[in-house]
Amino acid sequence: MKKLATLVCLMGLSSGPVESANDGSDSWARAVRAAIQFRNQSDYSGAEEMLLVALDQAKGFGAEDPRLATTCNNLGDIYRNLGRYRKAEKFYRRSILIWEKAQGQTCLELARPLNNLAVLCRNQRQYAKAERLHRRSLAIRVEVLGPDHPDVARSLNNLGVLYLSQQEYAKAEHSLRQALAIWQKTGEPNTTEVAWCWNNLGLLYFNREQPKASIPLFERAVAAWERNLGPHHPTLARGLANLARCYVRLGRHADADSLYSRALAITETAFQPDHPDVGLILSNYAVLLRQMKRKAEAKKYTRRAKAIVEKHAKDNLLHHTVDVGELLGQPRNR
Repeated sequence: MKKLATLVCLMGLSSGPVESANDGSDSWARAVRAAIQFRNQSDYSGAEEMLLVALDQAKGFGAEDPRLATTCNNLGDIYRNLGRYRKAEKFYRRSILIWEKAQGQTCLELARPLNNLAVLCRNQRQYAKAERLHRRSLAIRVEVLGPDHPDVARSLNNLGVLYLSQQEYAKAEHSLRQALAIWQKTGEPNTTEVAWCWNNLGLLYFNREQPKASIPLFERAVAAWERNLGPHHPTLARGLANLARCYVRLGRHADADSLYSRALAITETAFQPDHPDVGLILSNYAVLLRQMKRKAEAKKYTRRAKAIVEKHAKDNLLHHTVDVGELLGQPRNR
């Protein structure tokens, strides 16, 4: 029972009540454990396969069972990583409905899928809707956990990203620095999740035309991700690409070329060749290549990026330029 509760927490939600093992919990737990292993290896297709097995098991536990809500939320995470946002939204909404029906409108577990759905709304430029969802998630966490809990910092970080997406830089910086203050107070200044806050502050200064101020923030984020996630994780690739953009802006073309090349290799290995993250890196890399007079490569990358954008145009998947750091598999959804 203790192991099962731990598995649920690892996948991003608190466990709630757990049935005895003879109801199929062991099979569900094995599938979840396998999904965690795939996720930690950035094998999101493998994680999807195992979570679908877990979903079949969870359906037998009842319509309001926390394991069903947990599995739906985590499938949403996987589909978001895979760039399949319509499916992600479907599973996040299903998780929200289960928690609301089972435990009410203000249960703590509800905060996570609310946050995740808000991210999807932001990526589709549904900003007002995203802010309502983020603020609801934040209010639940403050009420249940208190104002200085790390989960409150996560909500503030996500709210900061939303404001950054709308170019409301003063609001964004206020929320991000509130989040950092909480993490500093709670002794979590250099974790993988906190690195997203450094990354987001770096993007804020970059968007304010202050690339020199962005560089140490991106470097700190990259160092934390490489230390905690290893040298081949797609999260690291995002940080490398952001740092490369600063170097392009400052005319440091050779440094940017090296970073983009590494980021692209990581992303192409971790994802399918038409994943939105691949498209974003290809598009930005092509800008650098044109500046370096490497026209043939730039044309090739631009063509590939355009094809990816067109494939995902209906879902507006490439509207996001900032990752909130709430991806399943460090940093996990909170």
